[in-house]
Amino acid sequence: MALVYTFCTEAEADAYFLGRYGSDSYWTSGADKEEALTTAYRQIYYHKEYEFTDPASGVEWASVIKQAQYEQALFILIHQEDLDKRVGLQDQGVRTAWDVKEGYADGIKSPAICLAAKELLKPYRKYGMGLKIDMPS
Repeated sequence: MALVYTFCTEAEADAYFLGRYGSDSYWTSGADKEEALTTAYRQIYYHKEYEFTDPASGVEWASVIKQAQYEQALFILIHQEDLDKRVGLQDQGVRTAWDVKEGYADGIKSPAICLAAKELLKPYRKYGMGLKIDMPS
């Protein structure tokens, strides 16, 4: 089945991961690649910190956006089970998990975006979203 909600194709992701160190244990023929890519797309495209303008018909998405989707899909394949557990704790009202020395803030959180994707997506951050801007005095 062809990916509908995506910045890239599965074939493009496969080509990317051929040269990506450390991905061969996770980006395999048995992995749910399509689901990971679709989930990665949704987490990035609808994330409150980023803003995208759809390209004109027939124009491809910027390569950095595609690379961010690849990296987020790999992150999902590796860590989704752990992320689901953390969200489950937060949904239950847990604010501190001492055995893992972790604390959770109040409020609904956006999906976790991996550091590699965050770096690639810096140009698409909405103005003022967590950025410190020093104003002249």
